[in-house]
Amino acid sequence: MRSPGKQSRPPLTDYRVAFGQSLRAAREAVGISQEALAHDIGMSRRYLSGIERGEANPTLDQIARLADGLNLEPSALLPMRSQPRAPSSDS
Repeated sequence: MRSPGKQSRPPLTDYRVAFGQSLRAAREAVGISQEALAHDIGMSRRYLSGIERGEANPTLDQIARLADGLNLEPSALLPMRSQPRAPSSDS
């Protein structure tokens, strides 16, 4: 049972898909292939492809490596929320 006043969150797979789309767009904007990026950061191309398809769930360290390989801050790869989060009633 959900507590009153709490917003429901999208399933985690939605976040993985959104992150993967953001990563792919950033990689393509830089003009680097999956294979080249994966090689540069020491990640398998197959795993990188899984991240971009929203099938793999990268760790924070992997997100930092991906961002570094694209010369970006990790936050640049994180998808923005479609709606701002409501203020918590705990404050």
